[in-house]
Amino acid sequence: MTMPVMDGLEASRRIRAMDRYRQLPIIAMTANAMKGDREACIAAGMNDHLAKPIDTRELFGVLEKWVGGAPGRHADSAVPGF
Repeated sequence: MTMPVMDGLEASRRIRAMDRYRQLPIIAMTANAMKGDREACIAAGMNDHLAKPIDTRELFGVLEKWVGGAPGRHADSAVPGF
């Protein structure tokens, strides 16, 4: 399925063009898993790239890296059963 108006790369470029969103973490969650896809996301202004299928431990690690976590809470304990 394609996004009707713009893709994530263009959306990221436009977000980064706005001063108030220059520090906003943008993380790609995509089926595009080739090395060049990650590089394209970073070049467009995204902070990180996660390829589907999403590994929950990796997801929470990336979120903790860019957004931070609750004090004293480890990413592995954020979802029961993982």
